Amino acid sequence: MKNREIRSPLAVLTGIALAFSAFVAQPVSGSANANANAGVEPLRVGVLNGDFAAPLVEEDKGQKWQSPLVGWTGEGGVYGRTLAAHPSGLQAASLNWSGAGAIGTTLKAVREGAKVTVRWDDSSSTYASCTAAQLAGGQRYTVSVEGGDAAEKPVTTKPGQVGGAAWTRDRTFTFLATRDAPRVVFTSQEKGAHVSCGPLMTDVRAEQVPKAAATDPCAKQDEGAPPNPACTDQAANKDAINQCPASSRDCLQSVAGDGAEEKQGISDQKTTQDKFSKTERETKPDAARQELCGTGISGRLTPDDVVVPPGDWWFC
Repeated sequence: MKNREIRSPLAVLTGIALAFSAFVAQPVSGSANANANAGVEPLRVGVLNGDFAAPLVEEDKGQKWQSPLVGWTGEGGVYGRTLAAHPSGLQAASLNWSGAGAIGTTLKAVREGAKVTVRWDDSSSTYASCTAAQLAGGQRYTVSVEGGDAAEKPVTTKPGQVGGAAWTRDRTFTFLATRDAPRVVFTSQEKGAHVSCGPLMTDVRAEQVPKAAATDPCAKQDEGAPPNPACTDQAANKDAINQCPASSRDCLQSVAGDGAEEKQGISDQKTTQDKFSKTERETKPDAARQELCGTGISGRLTPDDVVVPPGDWWFC
């Protein structure tokens, strides 16, 4: 399947099964974010299996749909290219499988404080067993975020006809990340006559404008700018320290302090390291390996996507 440029490639294969594009952030040329800081270019955020190419629906063997979803949480499956009828020939996920369901994806490359925009395409169901009444007014679902400041957003697809698609391109949902790796969830609101008749979605993409980094108040200043008093005091302290006798502890402590700030900084670093080390795995290694080695994902990679071709991956 030919990939569209907007999809996130696998930039680097590190030799472990979690080296998906979901961990990679890349600049997005020419894209706009209404909530971005002026002059800051958004970074592309990888969405694992955002085009629902896995599991692969083998239409040449008579398949029309396939399950379970790969890289997403929740029950559901995908429609093959023909049944989905997407303008770009993509497979699509159905939010109704054996009833109204919900599917979610974790944006692992997003960090707390970033402004995030998620984009996707949607359509009313193309399932032949839908009733005309289920499609006439469009089909309803919501998009929400766990770890973001945005309220749940209700969405309605275009009205459809039984057996036909009604795709809308580039839906958007924007939020401020209140934690690392927020989770975006799409939930069907369709509970009509046929339980498997629900909204379709595909081509899920994301971008972020990271939180601005803290600036150093004592960094080199422009020529002619007034000196920063705090930095001047630091320089004065340095000179005063040099005047203290090496054996005079009282003199050194009176000028340099007791190191409380440094001790607190070291403690904070240790706490952060401990939290990082004890973070629970979201995906078990064996499950991640199976997802990575699935033909729906590895089978569509190009030489530009990875350093080592899938055929040489020892863990597959």
